Amino acid sequence: MELERNLAGALVTLIDPQKPMKIKSDVVAGAYRLTVAEHRLVDFVLKGLTNKEIALELDVSPETIKSQMKSMFEKCGCRNRVSFVWRVFQFAPPIF
Repeated sequence: MELERNLAGALVTLIDPQKPMKIKSDVVAGAYRLTVAEHRLVDFVLKGLTNKEIALELDVSPETIKSQMKSMFEKCGCRNRVSFVWRVFQFAPPIF
C-alpha cells in the first residue's frame, strides 16, 4: 500500500503472535463515528475473520456484514481490509 506519494523505501511490519496487540476499538470507532454495528466488526477484522465467519459469530447474514464493512471502510477512507488494518495501526502502532 502506498503511504505517501513518491515515497522511496519500504516499511515492514512484523507482528509477534506471542505479544498480542492492544487495539482500542472504541477509540477507532469514536474517531470515525462508526455505528455500534460497525464498531463490532473492528476486532473481527483485526483477527482476520472472513465475512462469513463474522456473520456466523453475530448470527446475521453475510450480506449484512458486507454492507456494514463497506460503510465502515468508507467512513475510514479505506478501500479494503488491508488499508483498514493500516488505518487502525495509526492509533496503536505494532511497535514493541
